[in-house]
Amino acid sequence: MKALASKQVKFFENTYVKLAAQSVLGCAFLVLCSLIKIPFYPVSFSLQTLAIFLLGLNMNRSASALSSVLFLILATLGAPVMFGVVKPLWFIDIIAGYYIAMPIASYIIGSMKSRPYLALSLATATILGLGSIGVSFFVGIQKAIVFGALIFLPGEIFKASFALYLKKKRSI
Repeated sequence: MKALASKQVKFFENTYVKLAAQSVLGCAFLVLCSLIKIPFYPVSFSLQTLAIFLLGLNMNRSASALSSVLFLILATLGAPVMFGVVKPLWFIDIIAGYYIAMPIASYIIGSMKSRPYLALSLATATILGLGSIGVSFFVGIQKAIVFGALIFLPGEIFKASFALYLKKKRSI
């Protein structure tokens, strides 16, 4: 019995198994946060960026980025992970830029944990910048800047601040 327990412990010490488990759990957290949304034009408000911030701050860069990639793979395969809706063609939707930015943003945060304010600022700029570019194809560049980035900025600042607060509370 002791040998079996020892093998189980060694199984979870494997770097790849640990990375896969963290990525699956991170993806599940991202899906849960995507279910909380406030409908808005042209793009809804959600807690997905809060999830990205928390994953980046609390996981290594590979696991946090892979969580986002797994989320996008599931969406492409038809799983109802985006706001609880099936969107297999998300990459040609108005929201594509935001979703493409998620793995990049979580990787940035995970890579710059020693400078969390800069990391979260760069991640927010990446998400809102790529998101606005995607929105601009549907509503034009002027509306995309206002309704695809500026309108979200106060919420993103709040989410980044909240993520830092939770991270600091966790490390006390």
